[in-house]
This record gives sequence, structure tokens and C-alpha cells, in this order.
Amino acid sequence: MSIVVPYWVAGAFVAVWIMTLISLVCLLTGWVRELRVATSATLRVAAELRAELEASGSKMRKSSKC
Repeated sequence: MSIVVPYWVAGAFVAVWIMTLISLVCLLTGWVRELRVATSATLRVAAELRAELEASGSKMRKSSKC
């Protein structure tokens, strides 16, 4: 026994399926973009903190030699 589906129902199903795939791709690429921005910001802050720590460490070493 076969199921008969009108063409417009099959077309609507395919259209919704394609739109869902496009939405998922857009959502995932948005997540990747946000992750990239967050990662670069985190790395920039870490580099700034490291520079500040090295600067304060060298000041402490200079003051302890006196």
C-alpha cells in the first residue's frame, strides 16, 4: 500500500526542510563568528595582563636589588 501525497504538500515539506538547513547553517556560522570574537578578545586581555605582570615583576626585581 503506497501513500499518495499531493505535489504541493511534498513541495512545502521540501521548502521547510531547505529553510531549516539554511537557518542551521546561519546559526552555526554566527556561533563560530561569536566564538572567534570572544577568543580573540580573551587572548588580547591575556596578553595585556601578561605584559602588566612582567612590567610589575621587573619593577619588583629592581626595587629588591637596592
